[in-house]
Amino acid sequence: LQNMQNKQFYDAKDGGFYRYSQDDMWEKPHLEKTLYDNALLSQLYIDAYLFYKDESFLKTAKETLDFWLKSMSKDDLLFTSIYKDTINKRVKTSQSAMMIRTLFSLGNIDEKYKQKALSMLKKLTDTLYIDSTLYNSTFVDKLPQTKAVLEDYAFLSQTFISAYNSTKDELYLIEAQKLTNKALEEFYQN
Repeated sequence: LQNMQNKQFYDAKDGGFYRYSQDDMWEKPHLEKTLYDNALLSQLYIDAYLFYKDESFLKTAKETLDFWLKSMSKDDLLFTSIYKDTINKRVKTSQSAMMIRTLFSLGNIDEKYKQKALSMLKKLTDTLYIDSTLYNSTFVDKLPQTKAVLEDYAFLSQTFISAYNSTKDELYLIEAQKLTNKALEEFYQN
């Protein structure tokens, strides 16, 4: 973890992790940052901070999340990637749910991230969970067209459970149960 945060793989200037390194020494990053990689890595750094009490891990997690909140979102919706200076403004349910879940995790340490997670969860569901239909993705200010796949149900359900754990509001558990039941209807085969 320390090598990742101290090498070129981590963008110390703007925050966030590049998708992968193009060399064995982690000195030459592929200049793309993806939402799902950064959600997973931020969660890893939060967990490492909680275990080792190493403040640098918490700093890396915060800087990564702050990068996405500041530069890779609009109106509480998270964009999926940036390659060099080109932002992919697609909003995906699964990837956004992963990042929101990570925000809830950091919100257990710093309250401002919990509040941001709550507002982003509301915006995500308002945008991609319409009339009891979950959608896979859309672009900001566009109506979604493609219905959700299993990973969308799984990650959003996990995020609702994280919202419950953070707030103790049972409505989030009810939403998680609804999504789980709908996923079983849609995808389970005997």
